[in-house]
Amino acid sequence: LEKPISVCIASGERILQAQPPEKVLMVAENAQYWREVLLVQRLIHQGQLGDLLSVRAKCWESAHPALNEWAADGSYDAGSFIADAAEGFVFDSGLHWLRPLRMFLGKAVRVSAVAGRSLLQMRGPSMTQALICF
Repeated sequence: LEKPISVCIASGERILQAQPPEKVLMVAENAQYWREVLLVQRLIHQGQLGDLLSVRAKCWESAHPALNEWAADGSYDAGSFIADAAEGFVFDSGLHWLRPLRMFLGKAVRVSAVAGRSLLQMRGPSMTQALICF
């Protein structure tokens, strides 16, 4: 399923109850199947990249039609983004990079982060910077 799993607890519970026991329910955790993520994970685990001192993950979504194909046809609406809920773009797209980082580096033990609204027409935070220690 894509996030959010449900709009309320009651419907989320119904989704879980309907889940066949032999199936795995996943929410927004598809990065572990991306070819490029699997390749990097294999290279790291085989030691072919040496000791990792730093890893950078960048997730960028254009908020202007001149920079984004899906908005270039004139259908762009300044108030309509992939993430139009209060959580904003950070929740909608940025979290997809946490899974590969965990796959590469293990469990996060410390996080220092800040979020802000660089795109005022977008609901919720439109940018985040985080230092994550693994």
